[in-house]
Amino acid sequence: MSPIRFDAGRRIVRPRVVAALTLGLVASGALTACGGGSDGGGDSGGLDKVSVTVSHWPTSGYSATYMVGMDKGFFEEEGIALDGIVPGAGGGTTVRSITTGDLDFGDVATTGLVQAAAAGAPLVGIGTSSGSIADLVWVARKDSPFNSLKDFCGNGVWGITAPGSNSEALTALMAQASGLDPKCVKTVSTGDLAAGLVLVRSGEVDASILTEPLLTTEMAKGDLKTVGDAVDILPNYIQVVTVASQKLIDENPDLVQRFMNAIAKSQQFIREHPDEAGVIFAEGAGIDEKTGVDVMTRLAADESYFTQALSVEGLTNTIEGMKVLGAYDGKTIPWDDLIDQQFLPEDSRIDLSQLPGYKG
Repeated sequence: MSPIRFDAGRRIVRPRVVAALTLGLVASGALTACGGGSDGGGDSGGLDKVSVTVSHWPTSGYSATYMVGMDKGFFEEEGIALDGIVPGAGGGTTVRSITTGDLDFGDVATTGLVQAAAAGAPLVGIGTSSGSIADLVWVARKDSPFNSLKDFCGNGVWGITAPGSNSEALTALMAQASGLDPKCVKTVSTGDLAAGLVLVRSGEVDASILTEPLLTTEMAKGDLKTVGDAVDILPNYIQVVTVASQKLIDENPDLVQRFMNAIAKSQQFIREHPDEAGVIFAEGAGIDEKTGVDVMTRLAADESYFTQALSVEGLTNTIEGMKVLGAYDGKTIPWDDLIDQQFLPEDSRIDLSQLPGYKG
């Protein structure tokens, strides 16, 4: 199993959302403060201050959930002031900061959650952040001899973000679905998405993963081509889950519920108003409005993308990806401890006993 690693990252604050954030890195006592309710001081205006880490913030499509939530005041409606958003680089990089109390919530790869549980980390999934991989595509230089994943079997270098990340698991599943032995595809960790793109253009790797909006903006330059569209091969895959520490759930379940309510409001707004959401996303991600609107319109059309709803098939595919990587040995998984569905609407919950390796 790939080791769990931690990268503190750096906070990124965009003009549209700066008023909703308190500047400065989150203190290690943030979890305790939130667990006991708002301190009523500082810039929080009597709201509960909450800190979040989001994988690939602000360049991932699901970052729009937080941008829209802050811009439209959905967090404030639930009595919450976001104290900061710290970007994560993928894989298990958000785990330690949540379990030690530095951060309250996180959006983390589903593979990272399962690995964290296997390592004994008291981390709990409370819903999905994105139930689709419609925004994940591997690209190569247009002059590259590679045109599909099959061309990489025994040849070239295929970039993933980090060990234990969705991109690593997806590579294995895509290879398997294409009739390949996943071990025949040589992978290398590139770090964040922008770094992988630099490596592709410099020729140091032959393909690397891109997500929206970087995908749309970079493909428009005309020097790249698609060599692997994840959703075409795997239409059902829960790429990211929202997580919290067991400590926060035990000490302040009301705060957790209000946080999830704000997320749900934001996701519903994006689905119903992709044009307006696209403008907000464009400013938050630092891209032009047309690209932002195009990206949100495309992703909102996928009913599984902006949702908190779990799915048996989506989580099963995650485990299958870990299995072909050798990161899951078929033993039991304590799903009842790993996922807490009490904060989800009834129709968004699943029967956990149907999941691979279920242990009640």
